[in-house]
Amino acid sequence: MEKGSNHTPKALEKMRQRKWSKATRAKMQGKSHSAETRAKMSASHSGKTLTPEHRENIRKALLGHKISPETRAKIGKAALGHTRRLGMKHTPETIAQISATKLQPENRAKARAKKLGSNNPAWQGGISREPYGWEWDEPLRESIRKYDGYKCRVCGVPQMECDVALNVHHINYAK
Repeated sequence: MEKGSNHTPKALEKMRQRKWSKATRAKMQGKSHSAETRAKMSASHSGKTLTPEHRENIRKALLGHKISPETRAKIGKAALGHTRRLGMKHTPETIAQISATKLQPENRAKARAKKLGSNNPAWQGGISREPYGWEWDEPLRESIRKYDGYKCRVCGVPQMECDVALNVHHINYAK
């Protein structure tokens, strides 16, 4: 067979049968891998990430797979006493490391980008300027102050006597 060519369907089926044959399965039946072998297998798999297609294939394969009540009981029994990190705290060194990582400009930019627009938990569909509209900005407010001669329409106090710029909602109080 040439390099890069695929196996024929017949050859694939033959390999599948060999892989799942009784003889193949019987080799490890009643045995378990040694700690050294398990460590080697773990090391060979660490760092590998599954592609989205691979993850989707696994999801499809497990779709509709029901776990028996006996298996559920075994899983529950095995999980007893495993409370993850409940009650545990990070060491001061770890806290300092996390803090330093969060303060890096590239990480701050990534975190900010993840919370922009519709990704923000407080996002309400873009209605942040709803009462006024997008045209209600500082240049428009400044033009209104200029039109009024920088005096309050209600009390006539000039802006120079105020500590802040005049409020321009006084025209008709309608937003």
